[in-house]
Amino acid sequence: MSLTDAQILELAYTEFEEKRYDEALQLFILTYSHGYQQEKIREILYDCYYAGNEQIFYESFVKTKGNHYCEFKKTSLDFFLYKDGEYYIYNKKTEIFEGLFSVPSLFKEEKQEYETLEFTPITLAFNGDWREVSSVLTDALAKKIYVICEDMERITSYFKVPELQSYMKNIKIFPNICEYQNYFHIHTNKSLPKIVFAEEKVAQIINQILEEEHKFRLTDQGRNETNILLSIGIPTHNRGNLLLKRLENLLQMPYDSEIEIVISKNGSTLYQEEYQKVEKIKDARLKYYGTNKELRPQENWINVVDKAHGKYVLFVSDEDDVVIGALEHYLNIIKNETEISLIRAKTKIQYSSLNYQRGSKGLEAFSKEFLGQNYLSGLIVRRQDFLNANMLKFEKYFENEFYKNYPHEWWCTELCKTGDYLADDVVLIDERDAVLDQEIDKYSEMGILKKEHYSDIATKLPIYATYEKRFEQFAGQVDFLKIYMQQDLNGIQIGLQIAIDKLAFLMNLARYYGYKKEQYLDMIDMFANLSMKAIDSFPFNEGQKIELLTKTKEACEYLIVEHNKFEINERIQEGAL
Repeated sequence: MSLTDAQILELAYTEFEEKRYDEALQLFILTYSHGYQQEKIREILYDCYYAGNEQIFYESFVKTKGNHYCEFKKTSLDFFLYKDGEYYIYNKKTEIFEGLFSVPSLFKEEKQEYETLEFTPITLAFNGDWREVSSVLTDALAKKIYVICEDMERITSYFKVPELQSYMKNIKIFPNICEYQNYFHIHTNKSLPKIVFAEEKVAQIINQILEEEHKFRLTDQGRNETNILLSIGIPTHNRGNLLLKRLENLLQMPYDSEIEIVISKNGSTLYQEEYQKVEKIKDARLKYYGTNKELRPQENWINVVDKAHGKYVLFVSDEDDVVIGALEHYLNIIKNETEISLIRAKTKIQYSSLNYQRGSKGLEAFSKEFLGQNYLSGLIVRRQDFLNANMLKFEKYFENEFYKNYPHEWWCTELCKTGDYLADDVVLIDERDAVLDQEIDKYSEMGILKKEHYSDIATKLPIYATYEKRFEQFAGQVDFLKIYMQQDLNGIQIGLQIAIDKLAFLMNLARYYGYKKEQYLDMIDMFANLSMKAIDSFPFNEGQKIELLTKTKEACEYLIVEHNKFEINERIQEGAL
């Protein structure tokens, strides 16, 4: 036999007196929902369950800026604490309890597909009942949510809940679509919230507004450069044809105020008509700086950073494409990052096996970064750190073969002094066909250069990649360690170990090309002698010397084993086996 409302209410009193407050609250609300003695029960609930928490609700409301939208007393919902993080919702207008709101349940929400869009903010148009869109609310911990809701008195009520403070600080509310559009038309430095949750017809209107605002931001009138997160820097030399292809890809980006494209052009020999076409492109994200002077490559790269406005600068060769979909990931990193000075992004070819790792500022960053940045595309630097370092100061070392061929390696180690290093395993760069060989042929035909000065005629191996040049670069690396590490023998040992491994790898690569294969064993002897000479040039202790000599011995053994494999394959190809 079921209990009467009077009996349920009496049981509620008993539970309350015995300090079982959660059970009592359930029974009070059950009785109230039956329409029994509502005024009396409401008075009990406000006196016993609400009054003690009202100041907490008010402080949370003010702290999360709910008072910017609605007065505390004018909110339509009140909350009665049931259990930790669970509240009964009472609608003051309808005088009805609407059920439970559970903060703990937010943490159980499954990840949504759109969360691969790590950076893009969210637009949410709904009736103000967060229980219906709790999976979206969870994203307010990580990204901005712009809400369109006509019922301001209802939606702002949730600003009272103290457990929601970390969510609500990332939420901005508009009472209608018109104010929403006006906000983004005026605040053109704010990222457009292109992840849209709304009824179909409303979503269509919102998406149309966002597209209109995006197009406006591509004009000079709508351009805002106060919040650029990433400058995509492309230095270019006599490759206007390639630059047009790169821009064809880049200008499809869905981003506007967050990104700029900085072009630094030098040279006047080839593809100048194509550069003129680039100058005429109407897109406010594109910044073109051109000179007919011949600059050293490093001068052109540095010029890109000088002209940029972004928090970070992504270096991209005019041969390579940016993977547009990956920008979302990297924008999210640099938006929130305060410690990283240098990022190496994964690429489809050169860094296809790159794994995620992070090194703290100083020696740890150096140990993970040194001699790992031979290819510039996909390198991201924090602009202000780069500018503060005054990288042109290294030009006095131009005769150092390591600097002459890899000045950016010097830049990267310098940045390790100012911040962390991050290697990220999301592919950002799609390397396209290299054109250097064709360029050398063309310049040779034009009489601008001699082909043999740039590559070995027999194997087509670039001159900088021959054994002889690699030995000179190694000597330059040793000199660099003396400059960079000063008296830090631990740091020098780490750097020298990396340099020995790198030289062995590059020698093996030259052997793969078949370069001077008959002299290769002599080259291995030279490698060993150079390594030992480098070790002897520093006052290492006995343990450090043994470690470095062991590293040299292992590298020589590796080179001999690989050489034997090459010889067997070559004999097979020649039909000798």
